[in-house]
Amino acid sequence: MVDGAPDLIQRAVARMGRAFPKASVHVERGAAEELPVRAAPSGGPSASHLGSTVNQRTVVVSPTSLAESGIVLPGSGPSRTVEEFRSLKRHLFANSSQVERDSDRASHRIILVTSAKPGDGKTFVSINLALSLAYEKDTRVLLIDADAYRKSVMTVLGISAEQGWLDLVSDGSVNAREAILRTNIPNLAVLPAGAKRAEIPEIMSSRNMENLLNTLLNEDHRRYIIIDSLPCLTSSEPAILAGLASQTLFVVAANQTAQLEVQSSLRLLHASPKVTLILNKAEPMLTEQFGDYGYAYGYSL
Repeated sequence: MVDGAPDLIQRAVARMGRAFPKASVHVERGAAEELPVRAAPSGGPSASHLGSTVNQRTVVVSPTSLAESGIVLPGSGPSRTVEEFRSLKRHLFANSSQVERDSDRASHRIILVTSAKPGDGKTFVSINLALSLAYEKDTRVLLIDADAYRKSVMTVLGISAEQGWLDLVSDGSVNAREAILRTNIPNLAVLPAGAKRAEIPEIMSSRNMENLLNTLLNEDHRRYIIIDSLPCLTSSEPAILAGLASQTLFVVAANQTAQLEVQSSLRLLHASPKVTLILNKAEPMLTEQFGDYGYAYGYSL
């Protein structure tokens, strides 16, 4: 959970300066209420029906397409973005280790990425983080597109797919081997959302969803799962996913995300053991020199 959320916000504001605009905003509170966790309907797929993900289909992700969206491949040379995400993942590794020590949950390797509203940059953070983690020598990454409406991850990566996690969780005839896509980027696989349904929050909060995530984690103990979800103030889904993940990255757009929006969103994410605020679209604050280039942290803890 988020301990002392108001204090966390105030400390973030102090470090970020004028990152939060003071203009009044309208928050759709009704759309962001939590749904209770419900057991899956009888007859749904169990973990044993999910299949193995060893023989995944391979799709090609174009580095040019990534560059057009501001995504940077870690091996492409020194850059501010690469160094920022290298620093961020060290923080996440430390969080993961602490959650693992404090509990026996395999979910210490699940990272949720969300924001208050669309356009704050959560998908930018999700993909850059996934690429940075995949560049590690002993890590495998599964990037899940949990936004069945916009499918932003698939759009940025230039991938199209019909089946995804929604089909895995709700249809016993589909297994992970058919849905998970291995990419041409080493150590990176993608799980699309699949066909959108009216009852997505109920599917997401089912026992089958939890079984799917646990199976994917237990299958490969080097695997980290990154979930790119809908924004907090547009759907109840991030609140559900916060209870399944070990930590949450909450993306704040500098001079765009209002403080009231941050406060409302953090209250909805109380089920997450750890929450890190990421300041996106910010001017450099702390600059350090590495060789002949510099970088700046664009996030706040």
